[in-house]
Amino acid sequence: MPLRIPASQIEAFKTFMGLPDVKADSVLRALESAEPTIFLNRLAETILPSVDIDINQLQRIISVAGSLYLIRDREGWTATQVAEATVKAATKQGLLTPDDSGGASKLKDRVVRFVSLERSLGVSSKATQLLVRHKNALTSARILTDIRPIFTVGENPVPQAAICFHTLELTTYTDGRSLSHYITLDSSDLRNLKNVVERAIQKEASVKETIKVPPLIEIQDTQE
Repeated sequence: MPLRIPASQIEAFKTFMGLPDVKADSVLRALESAEPTIFLNRLAETILPSVDIDINQLQRIISVAGSLYLIRDREGWTATQVAEATVKAATKQGLLTPDDSGGASKLKDRVVRFVSLERSLGVSSKATQLLVRHKNALTSARILTDIRPIFTVGENPVPQAAICFHTLELTTYTDGRSLSHYITLDSSDLRNLKNVVERAIQKEASVKETIKVPPLIEIQDTQE
């Protein structure tokens, strides 16, 4: 099956292809020792301290490499077959010139090395793919807290009381785009939400213990 680089990935592919060898080697070394994550973007954030590359550039590189890994997995290709198909696609789409044997060889070697990273890149790519298949995959969450005064009626209104409320912002990946959902909560809602979350954590721990599965990929704690 011929491989084609989507228009939406062209710029990212150029970044992947044009990355200097020294920087590409540093990314590969970092990925070799990295643990898999639930999102490829988080994988990039995990290895960022180990590489001298801008986070946006790093995310583009890992996104391309992850896409190539998924093609290898889906088609049952070897790393070399993926690399050869990538070079052909890059040449056909004008990203490589037909007489650039050096560039073709460099790209082929780079693709082979990246798509051979089974644990960090491979598992993270599959996890990302599984997660985004859901209708509303959660990508981030935060809670905003506000206080609103309550005034008396009259010419010179004076605040007599105040209410505290919270807005839960959930950002999801829905139908190929990022969407934000806002939910208003009071203190009782917060406690109820806390109990529900703690209950889910307990159930997950119980499931892991019961079926003795290997460690699951978990979202690392983040602070707002």
